[in-house]
Amino acid sequence: MKARKGFVSNSSSSSFVVVGFILDKEAFPLIELIEKIFPEGVKEVAAATSSLKKSWTECDNDEKEDIFFETIRDNTDVCIIDDDEGAPEDKIIVGKRIAEIQNDSMLTESTTKLTGLIEEFKSAAEILGVSIEELFLITIG
Repeated sequence: MKARKGFVSNSSSSSFVVVGFILDKEAFPLIELIEKIFPEGVKEVAAATSSLKKSWTECDNDEKEDIFFETIRDNTDVCIIDDDEGAPEDKIIVGKRIAEIQNDSMLTESTTKLTGLIEEFKSAAEILGVSIEELFLITIG
C-alpha cells in the first residue's frame, strides 16, 4: 500500500468531528474497505472518470487506491481516515464527517439527528462485520 499524507479534506490544518468505527488497520486494509463500502456503480464511474480511464475491475490495488484518493474520497459522505491522517496508530476510522474546521475558521454550526445516524450505521456495522456498540464520536485535529 502506498503511504499517503494529508487530511481527508486535503488540508493539513483541518479538524473534524466524525461518527464512525475505529478499526484495526491490519484487519481492514483500505482496498477491502473500498470494496465493501462503495457500490460497484460508484467504483466503476470513479474509475472511468479518473485519470486512468479504466474499468474498476481492470485496475490493480495501487490504481484502485489512486482512484479512491483522486475521485471517490472527496465526493462522498463516507470518510476513511488512516493513522497517517489522524487515526490512532495502527487504526483506521470509517465513518461520516459531521463537522469540520478548515484553517483558522470557526466550527460551522450544524445539527445532526443521532437516531438517524445510528440507523445509518447499523447497516454499515453489518457490512463491516462489527458491532453497532463500537460506534464512536471522534474528534481529529
